[in-house]
Amino acid sequence: MNLQDVISLLAGAVGVPLINVLKNKMNLSGNAALALTLVVSVLLAVASIAATGSFTPDGLLAIGAQVFATSQVVYQLLRE
Repeated sequence: MNLQDVISLLAGAVGVPLINVLKNKMNLSGNAALALTLVVSVLLAVASIAATGSFTPDGLLAIGAQVFATSQVVYQLLRE
């Protein structure tokens, strides 16, 4: 596991509380909440890439997916 992976996993874990705060402030649910989750995941992926200085379009997609997947796992664990 490299630094990029660690940062992406941390971003996904941090994303859950951030998304929950935004959802509550904006009173979102359903598809709107999912869209917010995707947007926040992409923004966190961009921040993760900027922190390591390794930008590629494929990398953005891969890291965005990793951040989103991690945020969903953390969310499901916290829900139970």
